[in-house]
Amino acid sequence: LGKVAEGTLAADLKIGMEMELTTMALFVDDDGVERIVYAWRIADARSKKGGAS
Repeated sequence: LGKVAEGTLAADLKIGMEMELTTMALFVDDDGVERIVYAWRIADARSKKGGAS
């Protein structure tokens, strides 16, 4: 299990679906530094090399 990108619902996820690793903001600390974490997002056919098949 892991964090998913904002806007992704558990109902959107299916076993075996292609995912991409991304980053997203977790919080801004007291010094104003944005802290980021890795998150998963559903792979987009447009981002695949060679286009849709």
